[in-house]
Amino acid sequence: MSSLLRDLQHIATPLLQFSRSPAPRRAITPSIAMPLKNDVEWIERGLEQPGKNQAGLAAALGKHRSIVTRILKGDRQLRVNEIKIIENYLGVNRGVAAALEERTSVYDDAVPSAPVNQPRGKIFLLEPDGAGAFLIDLDDGAVQLDPKPSRYVSVKGLFGLLLGDDVMAPRYKAGEIAWVHPSAPVRPGDDVLFLEDAGAGRALARIGELRGADAAQWTATLYSDPDEPFTVPRDGWRALKILPRD
Repeated sequence: MSSLLRDLQHIATPLLQFSRSPAPRRAITPSIAMPLKNDVEWIERGLEQPGKNQAGLAAALGKHRSIVTRILKGDRQLRVNEIKIIENYLGVNRGVAAALEERTSVYDDAVPSAPVNQPRGKIFLLEPDGAGAFLIDLDDGAVQLDPKPSRYVSVKGLFGLLLGDDVMAPRYKAGEIAWVHPSAPVRPGDDVLFLEDAGAGRALARIGELRGADAAQWTATLYSDPDEPFTVPRDGWRALKILPRD
């Protein structure tokens, strides 16, 4: 069972309220400030070569394709260790890796591009499981750290979900980040992340609009399958509030 689900299970809360006390198992490097426009241009030019594409670049980086999409859109900044991988895949020499390596102490100290005191939250990739649901690796699956939404910078345990495809469009689209407030009460009409322990630090996840709740079960309409009623027992499933978009 993941640390997140374990924390949720051991916290006594009101009927519609949950909280989270994360226990991260590894350090995650925040996004680093770099000249994004030039970075995107050299990558885009490289991807125009025969045999080079976003899927191949994502595989080389060991990331979901949506991460590459966010880089190209300027929504996610490159990290130092990713530059050489991209250079090798594209067969180009960007000519800045050596200069950046001289500043490794800055990156090793995980100094973000934003002010040092700007709170950040873990971003987890939401992966389709092939059966209409999603999987989240809650122990080691954080793919990056992003600045928290301005209205929720003080919320402890706030985390984001990176959507990997358009299965929930138009409500949520690929590459979008949905922020989750683990200690806010959930009420009918809220967008909710439903989680069930799937073992090995992973959780089965569904996202939908909460329709109702009682002492025994949750009822919702899923954005991935709005025509199929979604009713699950409260025993084993957690319901966490997804914040409205700013």
